[in-house]
Formats: sequence, C-alpha cells, structure tokens
Amino acid sequence: MTQINIQEYEWSDRFMSLEHLSQTEEETAEQTWRLYGGNGFIRMRNLINLFLRLSYFLKEDGIKPDSDDGYFQQRTYFTYLRLPYNYKVIYDLWLKGYYIEACVIFRHVLECFVQLRYFSKHREKVKAHMLATKLKGRISFKTMFEEIAQDSYEFMYSKVLSHIAHGGIGASTFRGEYTSPTEGVINMGCKFNQIFSDYVINQTLSIGYGYLNYADEFFPSLLSNITSDIASKRSLYLKEYKAFIDLPRQSPQQQEAYERIIKPFVEK
Repeated sequence: MTQINIQEYEWSDRFMSLEHLSQTEEETAEQTWRLYGGNGFIRMRNLINLFLRLSYFLKEDGIKPDSDDGYFQQRTYFTYLRLPYNYKVIYDLWLKGYYIEACVIFRHVLECFVQLRYFSKHREKVKAHMLATKLKGRISFKTMFEEIAQDSYEFMYSKVLSHIAHGGIGASTFRGEYTSPTEGVINMGCKFNQIFSDYVINQTLSIGYGYLNYADEFFPSLLSNITSDIASKRSLYLKEYKAFIDLPRQSPQQQEAYERIIKPFVEK
C-alpha cells in the first residue's frame, strides 16, 4: 500500500492560526481562573471525580432486559457512563472560552437528564419511545420539561440551547459583538466573557447536582454498593451545592426562576 506523506502548511500571513488560537485559550483560561477564584473549578472537578467513581457501581441486578424497568435501566446506565466524559469536555471548553461549543454538549446532558426524570415516573413509555422510528411515536421534550416544571421548556431549553445547537440567531452572539444590525466586531480566537461564562458554569453545575441527587433514585442499589468514602463525599457535595442554590440570586427575576424552575428540576 502506497503511503502518502503530508506536510503541514507554512504560513507567512498575520491571520488567525492554531498557534495564536492556543495563545488566546491560555489567556482566557487565566482570566477565568482569576474571576472564579477556584470555586467553579473545584466544584466541577469534584463532580467529575464523583461521576467517574459512581460508574463502577451502577448495575442493578434481577431486572429483565425486555421489561419496562430493563429499558429504563439501559438508558440510565449508559447516560451515567457518558456523564463524566461529557462534563470533562464541558469543563475544558468553559475554561478556555469555547462557550457555544460547551452549550452544545450541555444541551445533550440536559436532554438526557430530563428524559431520566420523566421516564422514571413513566417507565411503561420508555420502550415505545426508544424504539419509535417516527416522531409521532416519541414523547416530545416539551411534554417532559413541562411535567417537571411549568415554563421550563422555553426557559431552560428552547429559548437558548436549541437556538444555539441549530445555528439560530443565539449562536451568533458568542462569536460577535454587535452595536447595530450592520455594525459590530467579530471575535477571532477565544475571549473571556463573564455573562457567557456564568451561564455555562451555573447551568452545568446545577444539572450536575441533579444527576448526583437523583442517582440513588435511578439506581436503587447504589447507596448499598458504593464505598463509604464515595458515599460521604457525595453527601458532602450535595450539602455544599444545596447551600449554593439556596443563596439569594442577584435579581428578583433570577430568584423567581430558581425557585419555580431550576429547583424543581434538581431537588427531590
């Protein structure tokens, strides 16, 4: 078999390059670290480490694969297996200022969580939903979101995340700063933005708290299977993050959203 040797191109212009992009990543990461003082990093790293360790203890014995519980456990098991890797990628992207890319992956994480919350109460619907070949046979995301918390579909999902994932107008705000429909600045490379950074880390950690909080409900044998060290650190994390989401928000609108929408999603 003939081997083709490919050489990397050399550039003499001043346009954006991989080297320059890497430099903007480092600069953004430094700014992110300075602003959050380590708290956001520590919470995320603790969460990822907990998810990695829980992966070893997710098996539920005595469930028939073709039963309602079997289909639910199959979906739940692989969702939790993917979770630490999803969160590690979001963490890396958030740190370096890839906010839109982090949101695309977070949308997947949120979609999985809302399905687990919904199907844990409607296990008789899991099989038909998983095997459906047309949209008509599936439960809509709007139905799932709205059962958990009224108005959550628009607030948590369709208004921002779906626009971003499908290339809607919301996606353009991450790459450019516009003062009018015809005037603005395009951001080349990575650039720290506190509003975008806050959105990614707060949403990601809140849903991560939900995953950790509901793990023993989705996996009834979990608490009797995990080590005492994992159990104590899980309890500590839940206690610490519960105290965080109970803090007063910066505005009445944020407080109302947390009480009416976010907390019903992640708390029991």
